[in-house]
Amino acid sequence: MSKYECEEKYPQIYCYFQDLCDQFERLYEEDMPLFKKMSQLLAIDAQLHIIIECLPMHDGDEMIHTFGEDEFVKMVQKDKDYYYRELVGHNMNITPPWGIIYLSETSE
Repeated sequence: MSKYECEEKYPQIYCYFQDLCDQFERLYEEDMPLFKKMSQLLAIDAQLHIIIECLPMHDGDEMIHTFGEDEFVKMVQKDKDYYYRELVGHNMNITPPWGIIYLSETSE
């Protein structure tokens, strides 16, 4: 799905995506402790990836149509915490091994 298709079809999700991109750029330039910065950048990155992965899928269209853009954004905000754990196939019921990729689980 192109940027323009997304902006027309899902204006709220598009605005949220753009806001995340802006947050990422601002945070990247900010001076703060490395692990704190990585934690916050990974949390934003996870949300961007969830949106990018869901929008082109037929199921994504159906889900957004059924629940609405508001609920989709809330799902993205909630699921970001475990995105990387799911990506590497770790069980959600146990603490993941220490790794930089899991820093987003403790952001905010």
